[in-house]
Amino acid sequence: MTAHVQQLHRVNNLCAGLEWVADCPNRLARKALLQLIGEEVGFVLEGVICASEQKIPGGRPPA
Repeated sequence: MTAHVQQLHRVNNLCAGLEWVADCPNRLARKALLQLIGEEVGFVLEGVICASEQKIPGGRPPA
């Protein structure tokens, strides 16, 4: 459970970085950074959800 909470804190920190990225004056850099942050947040959340479902009785079996 501690690892899940740490991952969620990581997502929170990535989301906080979005404010900085939004102010980036270079449109192409901003687009690339937003894509990277979005992918990282997605991967972390997917991992947390999958791990949580495995611990819940009757939860979704791993894909």
